Amino acid sequence: MFRPTLLTAALAALLATPAAAQQSATHTGGCEEHRRDQIRCALRIPMVGNFSQSVQLVTRGDGRISGQAQVWISECGLPGSAGPVLSVSNGATTHRLRQTLVTAAAFACIEVFVFNCQEGGRAVPCSRGFGNASIRVEQQQR
Repeated sequence: MFRPTLLTAALAALLATPAAAQQSATHTGGCEEHRRDQIRCALRIPMVGNFSQSVQLVTRGDGRISGQAQVWISECGLPGSAGPVLSVSNGATTHRLRQTLVTAAAFACIEVFVFNCQEGGRAVPCSRGFGNASIRVEQQQR
C-alpha cells in the first residue's frame, strides 16, 4: 500500500502550479543625476527567452515638479530602441512607461531618462524633484 508523504504532496503542488507563475521576476534600481539637469535610471538584467516586460518609474515627492520620461531598451552593448516620451510628475506614484514583449539571449540594458523638468512653469534641474526616484522592471516569461 502506498502512503503519500509530505515530499510527494509538495511535488504534486509544484507540478500543479502554472509554469508562468514560476517564471516571473521584479528588478529594481536607483537613479542618479545625468548631464546636470537630467536623471538617469539604469538596470542590467539577465534574460534568456521571451518575456512580457513592464518598465516603471517610481517617484516619491509632493507632485510640484513635472518632467518628461523616456525608456531605452537594448541588448547590452548593442543599439537599442526608444519608447515614447511621456509626461511624469514627482508625486508619490508609479508611472508605467513601457509595456513590451522582449526576446533576448543575453543581458538587457534598460534605461529611463527624466528631462525637461519644471516647477511652476520654470525650468529646474530634474534632481530637485526626481533625485529619490527608482526604476522597477516586472517580467513575465512567455
